[in-house]
Amino acid sequence: MAQKLKSVLIIEDDPDLVGILSYNLKKEGYEVLSAGSGVQAIWRIVEKHRPDCILLDLMMPSPDGYEICDFIKSSEDYRDIPVIIISARGEPQDMEKALNLGADVYLKKPFPIQSLVGLLKRYSSPRGEIRFPPP
Repeated sequence: MAQKLKSVLIIEDDPDLVGILSYNLKKEGYEVLSAGSGVQAIWRIVEKHRPDCILLDLMMPSPDGYEICDFIKSSEDYRDIPVIIISARGEPQDMEKALNLGADVYLKKPFPIQSLVGLLKRYSSPRGEIRFPPP
């Protein structure tokens, strides 16, 4: 039986970036889901599919990325899902706020896709789950 693909949920409202990320992650063997809004993202997490990892943009229509991160990391059921922030916001206070809400990693846009793929591979368990070390 084939090993289940690792799944990544991309929460990003820029369809071009979603396309680039999806294409590259699928090439690496990841199952990719996407959500273009915070409401759609929460629905995908709660109702539809529990991803192994979430790529989350901060600047989104309500709820924004901070609120989504807080929802995920405050939930007993979802707090163990790693959250990688992908944002054009690069000020120290933006990073600090996201990490204080429980984000596992902060990548400032633009970033090389190889950095993201390397990060996901580095923290993938032998069973195909993506697990980040505790902060």
